[in-house]
Amino acid sequence: MERITDIKDELRGILEDIENLTVSLQNEGEDEKKTEIQGLIDTAETARKQIGEKLVKVFETDCFSKEEKATTSTSKPEDQDVVDFQSAAQPSSSTNSDAVTIVDRSHTACGSNLRIKQPKEYKNGENFSTYSYRFRIFVEANRTRKSDYSNALLSCVDDITLQKLMPVIENLTDRERQDIRTLLDKCRETLYPKSEMRALRQQLTFAKIIQGEGEVEEFAARIRSIVNRAGYTTESDKSEACLNAFLNGLNADLADKLYAAPDVENSFEVAVSTARKLEKRKKYRLRLCVD
Repeated sequence: MERITDIKDELRGILEDIENLTVSLQNEGEDEKKTEIQGLIDTAETARKQIGEKLVKVFETDCFSKEEKATTSTSKPEDQDVVDFQSAAQPSSSTNSDAVTIVDRSHTACGSNLRIKQPKEYKNGENFSTYSYRFRIFVEANRTRKSDYSNALLSCVDDITLQKLMPVIENLTDRERQDIRTLLDKCRETLYPKSEMRALRQQLTFAKIIQGEGEVEEFAARIRSIVNRAGYTTESDKSEACLNAFLNGLNADLADKLYAAPDVENSFEVAVSTARKLEKRKKYRLRLCVD
């Protein structure tokens, strides 16, 4: 799971984008440009909400881990590149010989103070829907040439994802490659094939995912990962799928007590938090018996 520092940096970048775009919107006189900037703001707001929810989840997990182990581990945050309008999108591990040009910021309508962070490298198996929001903000706000959209995307993914996307992008028409929404939709369909989506949804629906010997948080993380790949288009659908799979697959000794707790059948996050507390109490009682 991602570290809190990484997610906070990503959220901070989105907030900076929104602030700068809002200033640009207020200073812009042309209606067409205003509409374009407002679209970027709306996209950034959607990404902000999703990243904010992710931060809360990871923070809860981190706090629980520290309380359980009674130790604090430190980790060195990874460096994240800051890209302005004079920068070029560079791959962090994948190789791509085509140069990606970012138009100089002085030629844009968004103002000279706007700086957009390059999305960190997308790794195979992560949530591509959330990543798409960040990538779209990056290329549109930096006025990347439309002909460079596909190269910019390929330079920001890991090697496994690169091998999956290259054949698909090569078969797209120039018009499809130069439409950012179409490009990202085609890539999403490639990473999440419909046959795989149906299989994953069947696992979630028919209680084929069980906790087993793993801890509650590991089980919840596994469910989140499956739901993110199952093609649900709204957050409410994702949350409902997560909740149903979690309640159906949780070990019986915890599930019986969980159903008696308030609000667990209405919120996935509440259910996970309550189950973690029950799990912690169970471990504490077992330690007392051993002692």
